[in-house]
Amino acid sequence: MPLAFGVIQRHIPIFGSQDASLYDRIFALILSVSFSIAYSVFISFTGKYFIGSISKSAIKNLVGGYIAGALLKMIIIFILFHTVYFYFLSEKFLARNLLKLKPLLKYETLERIYVFLIQFKPVFLISSYFLIFTTALMILIPLASIRIGSRKTKLEIEKEEKWR
Repeated sequence: MPLAFGVIQRHIPIFGSQDASLYDRIFALILSVSFSIAYSVFISFTGKYFIGSISKSAIKNLVGGYIAGALLKMIIIFILFHTVYFYFLSEKFLARNLLKLKPLLKYETLERIYVFLIQFKPVFLISSYFLIFTTALMILIPLASIRIGSRKTKLEIEKEEKWR
């Protein structure tokens, strides 16, 4: 996700161009969230089988594990991105550690790296809060779909029983 926001804020080139077009920026954003959304849509297909005690229990366990994993991932990455933002990309930390590379790199190169990292720093905060939004989508899509799918299946069963 930080790479997508790096492209959106024009810190990282995409498709060989430093100046990303609106299409390129939208494409980068879609690419960064597509796996999460596709996975949640895949999980949501279980909604039509949410009838009967055994299948309900299995689906509840599957979705419960999915939600627990999504929340755990969100918390860990949220903390990690904030740690990178507040500690690893602090001016003092960067200056101290980039100066250790002075024997290997020219001063101008170190300065360009420093400036890039300082400019890229806000991307981690934006990404961490956008992660909360995508995690909420990851959780809400299957829950809503399962609820809707189970109601449709229940109505179909009631119609079939009515016509017997």
